[in-house]
Amino acid sequence: MYGNQWWRRLWRAAISTLALLISLLVTVNGSVYAAEKPTEEQQRQADALDQAAEEFYQHVTSQDLVKALESIQKVLQHFKALSYEGLTQVEGIHALAECVMDARLELTKASPSMEALEESSARLRLAADSLAHSKGALWQQYYKILTDDLEKIGQASLGGSGEKVASAVRSFKLHYERIRPAAVIVREPSEISMVDAWVSRLEAVSEQFEKGSSDEMTGIAEQGTGVIAALFGKAKETTVMLPIKGYSNPWIWTLFIGGGIGIALAYTAYRKYDAEKRIRPI
Repeated sequence: MYGNQWWRRLWRAAISTLALLISLLVTVNGSVYAAEKPTEEQQRQADALDQAAEEFYQHVTSQDLVKALESIQKVLQHFKALSYEGLTQVEGIHALAECVMDARLELTKASPSMEALEESSARLRLAADSLAHSKGALWQQYYKILTDDLEKIGQASLGGSGEKVASAVRSFKLHYERIRPAAVIVREPSEISMVDAWVSRLEAVSEQFEKGSSDEMTGIAEQGTGVIAALFGKAKETTVMLPIKGYSNPWIWTLFIGGGIGIALAYTAYRKYDAEKRIRPI
């Protein structure tokens, strides 16, 4: 556990300052995990899990917790019965498992928070749907929601209101975290890591935001449109170069940024190796 925490701290420290540079210098291609075509049995099982997750979501939103408890048990049964080989990577299985466990934990609390329960049920619904539908998944509908959030962040920063910026960033993060498990199921781990790093940078800058320093906040929001477009597969083969003012030697910057990318890939590889050691076949 300590080793994993050490790697996480190293990752955050190194990437938080490089996130914008890396995300804008690499080629944006919206890479998708090349999942194998599911067998008929796998598709049937995935559809059953998706249906159970949908029922759970509906029961939660109607505040019928008795039926919601029955539905989450069905979700858990289908989750255990499903064969994931070829459908998603280790990270995708873990993301879906966390959604199931989080929803069950929220539901079985002595005094469950309906707000937290509705949010966990929404994440589970989107994740299960992502696994069952290789095309037209529900989480893809959040593209406009996230881009609207980014526009609000930019507008609030131009207005110089730290409170409005913080509110807009919270809204963006809430929506991103809602669709993140669904994205993890179908996207490459390195791509998710890049988006996570950019979100961490966005939060850090927003926390330090003061009136009169809107240029940096607005720039990050504008750069975020490209990051989100790549996540949703909206941008293809688009390379955006970040201008570096007052520096005449591009080779040092190339090595600097390349080192950041290396750290990102090394951390992703470590997580996958660590996960494969601990995960047990279902």
